[in-house]
Amino acid sequence: MPHFDPEHTFGHTFCFGEAYYHAAVRLIDKVAGEAGNIAEVASVAVHALRSGHHVYANLTTGHMPPYELVNEREGNPAPFRFIEPRFITPEHVTDMRA
Repeated sequence: MPHFDPEHTFGHTFCFGEAYYHAAVRLIDKVAGEAGNIAEVASVAVHALRSGHHVYANLTTGHMPPYELVNEREGNPAPFRFIEPRFITPEHVTDMRA
């Protein structure tokens, strides 16, 4: 790697884009390692939804789900009902079933 002035790199030893790429690959590898578990959970969720039951999940982590899953968004895949964390009440939790 060419030499960069540490004042411009904040002390990092390689480019931010390269660091992001390597971190993304590590995350993808972890997810790939869990693919079987993810597929099993998805299968149970689909069976529950097709049987008329509800599926509860916390999808409010990260920076995109609140915008991806907003109820009014055309691309929302319908089985999801998004409630912003600040609006979740104790009654929401009490209403959850096994």
